[in-house]
Amino acid sequence: MALRDAVIFSSVYCFGISIVLYFLQGTLINIFQLTGDASHIFSVFSTYVAITFVFNGALFIANAAFNNLNRPTWSTMLNVGKATIGTIPFAYLGGTWGGAIGVLLGQAVGSVLFGIIGFVLLRRELNTMHSCQERQNQEEESVVHSPSVPASPFCSQQPELAAEDAD
Repeated sequence: MALRDAVIFSSVYCFGISIVLYFLQGTLINIFQLTGDASHIFSVFSTYVAITFVFNGALFIANAAFNNLNRPTWSTMLNVGKATIGTIPFAYLGGTWGGAIGVLLGQAVGSVLFGIIGFVLLRRELNTMHSCQERQNQEEESVVHSPSVPASPFCSQQPELAAEDAD
């Protein structure tokens, strides 16, 4: 429930800001007096790249969850992976094929990839934890519980304790 709410909040926020950027890009270009390549790069960012921050949000949520689920190494590996494997080759290839615009788009591809990886790993970990909890609950239900207060063989309350255990 909390995971779903976090993803919905992050996605709605990113979609909202992306829509605002898309529709206000002309105004923002004029306010900041962008011309030439700067104007074009900002337009590409506002039109195509901003929406990919939904996947950054998914990765941030996965990182927070891994840290709270006692898996900080997973969080660290995802962050280091995104900063290296998820950025350098994609930005390099994008830059080679498309210059500055290619770098932006390449970085966005790496963010999408690691956002998906992080979220899939988190779902897998949560499903594993849920399965383990269900097995543990089933095992606890099948165990016969002894009375919480041991009764001596000559105790006058043995019938009442036996009745409690039957409930």
